[in-house]
Amino acid sequence: MTHEERLQLLKSLDHAQIYFHQKSTLYQQVIDTDQRKQKLLPDLNYYKKNRVIPTLVLVPIFIVMIPVIFALILGIEFLFPFPGSNNFYIGLFCICILLSPVFLSVMNRKLTKSKLENLENRESLLNEQLNDAITILIAHYNAYENPGLLPFKYTYPGMIDILYEYIQDHRANCVTDAINLYLDDAHKRKMEESQARISRAINDNGDAIRSARNWAAAGTAVSVLGILMRD
Repeated sequence: MTHEERLQLLKSLDHAQIYFHQKSTLYQQVIDTDQRKQKLLPDLNYYKKNRVIPTLVLVPIFIVMIPVIFALILGIEFLFPFPGSNNFYIGLFCICILLSPVFLSVMNRKLTKSKLENLENRESLLNEQLNDAITILIAHYNAYENPGLLPFKYTYPGMIDILYEYIQDHRANCVTDAINLYLDDAHKRKMEESQARISRAINDNGDAIRSARNWAAAGTAVSVLGILMRD
């Protein structure tokens, strides 16, 4: 690659960065929405698989029910006494205690159904927001004068910055090489850096903040845009 060709490619990437930066808010919305969806998925998958609220959540309810049932029956006995009522109400109390697990089981299923429906509605809303945003971004991509310069999933402005640096630093001679280099570096970063190290770097200096955040956002954007583009 000649010096002039490199400058021309950098100029094209710079122009692309400016163009796609027009939708930077929408790209960030896609990233944020996908992150909210990822946080939602563990609970959603749990309730789909188990369809029950964890037993430990209901144990305190059962413990609270015992004195409540006892006080209720004691009040009824006080209001409606009759010969032999003592044994009758003791028996009634035992029956209520024995039936409590059945009541809790029914309540558990109703609460779980409600929780699952709520999670599914939230997931559906997030998917709708993602699809709407992607539709706009695809239309913006197709309107670009040189769509062949970059694959759609690499049009996130922060991603273009990374590719630009690879070519500017002579580590890559074309966009394809820069993308492959990014994929290699991203894999190395994933293997070598723990979240704790990233957090410490973020606390140490501002450059690390921007670098870590840009790489994280770029990785998410590439993943989400690629998946939704196929859908």
